[in-house]
Amino acid sequence: MNTKNLKFNQIEVVKNAPMDYAVGIKIAIIADTEDYHMGILEVAPGKQNGAHYHTKYAEIYQVISGEGYLIIQDFNNQNDKAEIKITKDDVVKTPVYTIHQIKNTGTEPLIVTFFCHKNSTVQDRHVL
Repeated sequence: MNTKNLKFNQIEVVKNAPMDYAVGIKIAIIADTEDYHMGILEVAPGKQNGAHYHTKYAEIYQVISGEGYLIIQDFNNQNDKAEIKITKDDVVKTPVYTIHQIKNTGTEPLIVTFFCHKNSTVQDRHVL
């Protein structure tokens, strides 16, 4: 059995990840299946990714290292906004039609894995 694409070091993957200029972060897909992605992203100190939302599928984030905030806002009621402090080992979910972005408030890169439906990274990613 070929095991080459079955195991990944997520920190090495994000170090070599390309910049996604649409949302302003380094991002890479670590593993995927027919329907789902597991990816990793890096937000530089003092930076944040571009706000975006999904209309069909929720997205789940797990903080690997660093600290910051997940800023969320209801798409249909933009007065309904919150900032959730995130640090290592935190897991947070962003429901559909929730505008969200990650802001790094620390001095180290904020590294986060994400789990989402495959369409959420291309067809169902609406950048504001």
